[in-house]
Amino acid sequence: MPTQTTASKRNKTPKSKGIFITFEGGEGVGKSSLIQEVAKRLTQEKIAHIATGEPGGTPRGQELRRWLQASKWPSVAEFLLYSADRSLHVEEVIRPALAQGKWVLCDRFVDSSRVYQGQAGGLNRLFIEIVSTQCTGGIEPDLTFLLDCDLDVSMGRLVGREVLSHYDQAKRAFHEKVRSGFLALAALNSDRIVVLDSTAPIAELVTQVWDTIKERVNGK
Repeated sequence: MPTQTTASKRNKTPKSKGIFITFEGGEGVGKSSLIQEVAKRLTQEKIAHIATGEPGGTPRGQELRRWLQASKWPSVAEFLLYSADRSLHVEEVIRPALAQGKWVLCDRFVDSSRVYQGQAGGLNRLFIEIVSTQCTGGIEPDLTFLLDCDLDVSMGRLVGREVLSHYDQAKRAFHEKVRSGFLALAALNSDRIVVLDSTAPIAELVTQVWDTIKERVNGK
């Protein structure tokens, strides 16, 4: 069952210390493209920010990313590698940027582990939460955008990738679990997670993201 991370349970990043926004979704939904465009909008608005992602958001994280992509790992080992990468990412990139008042746009965070290793991978939910809390120091996003689309669309986009991860190559049943897991997580955390139709034009998605930020973050 997906994990609820309600406002009362989450250690939300104070607005005075930057804004933490994550982008989630299955393979081929267009997270990277949207983050690039949102970053351009922040630059236009003269808002200090960084765009980063997992795994591989730090130099040592890049090494972990190569290990993870090189072959398929046992579920627990894979989760712990992702968690090691996340711990480095929080301490070396995310937390310092937030402390400087910057906005952080992050491609994947703990929600991906909750879904990929938890919902779809079968790892114990409590185990994932305990390890993740230790690795992040309790940091949770202020806002999360979940990009969603029909599997025929997202899996079709994977065909054009030069390098395919083992997740890209997974059977359709796995991708179905990932999609349903993210949507279930979004339903339980509607205060934080906003679902976007990733088949919409990129300009329309950027507008939706910007309007949501103004309403949910700046409006608080």
